[in-house]
Amino acid sequence: MEETEIAYELLKFLIKNYKKNLEERFKFTAQEIDNIMLSSEKENIGIYEIMKKIGLKRGCLISGGNVDEIKTSRIILDDFKNGKFGRITIEKIEN
Repeated sequence: MEETEIAYELLKFLIKNYKKNLEERFKFTAQEIDNIMLSSEKENIGIYEIMKKIGLKRGCLISGGNVDEIKTSRIILDDFKNGKFGRITIEKIEN
């Protein structure tokens, strides 16, 4: 898998399970994330929009003012790897 795909899936997981941690790390408001997710026709477009906003906030721009998806993905993955989202787990406990 490519880094962008992994970061996308991680972001999707964080939105669903640890939205507060995501908000704190990237200075989003709960309303901001909810508005993006609700205004998008498809979930994947909403997640991609949030990824682009992260890239903009972190200055991951390439020529033409576009967001560098690879650099943004690396930031998301590095933050996860280094524990910057707080105490979270991607493992599910079975009942």
